Amino acid sequence: MADIQFIARECCECDACLCGCTLRCLFYLTCKICNLIIFVGIFAFFFWLIIHPNAVKFNVTDASLTQFNFTNNNTLNYNLALNITIRNPNRIVEIYYDNIETVAFYKDVRFASQTLGTFFQHRKNTSFFSTVFTGQQVIPLSSDQILEFNKEKKDGVYGIDLKVSLNLRFKLGSIKKKAEPKVHCDLKFL
Repeated sequence: MADIQFIARECCECDACLCGCTLRCLFYLTCKICNLIIFVGIFAFFFWLIIHPNAVKFNVTDASLTQFNFTNNNTLNYNLALNITIRNPNRIVEIYYDNIETVAFYKDVRFASQTLGTFFQHRKNTSFFSTVFTGQQVIPLSSDQILEFNKEKKDGVYGIDLKVSLNLRFKLGSIKKKAEPKVHCDLKFL
């Protein structure tokens, strides 16, 4: 029979070798935390791939400016009609629009606003809205801005800004998340 030698190793017990055990415990905890972070990251990535959230698309599809006159007493007479589409391109996410406010500006001065109301938009859906800004509004334009208006009137091209403020909730199953995005459109009218 062959001689078998047994080499005894010293066991690490926390009270006998505190330094070595502490380092092993810290290494073990660090590995566990790193594994958890990697797992959560992979889960979040696959969750994002499944949902693949896309931005909501806003377009002014048609616009008509039939009146746009500025009088000597700083009064703007206007008649502006817009057709707007809102597209939800998401496959899973649905949207509650709690408030949609459209505001028209000329030379950074607000002259009209409309509220489009509330509605619910299903996934992969396009909604259509029409809004009309009509009336008159006193707007304080500087002398330089009045010169710009007269130049635009002569050229027949007016620059109007449309800003859309939204209060909405994204819905994914039973999860809802609030958001307040803002949309800005630079419109040119002939």
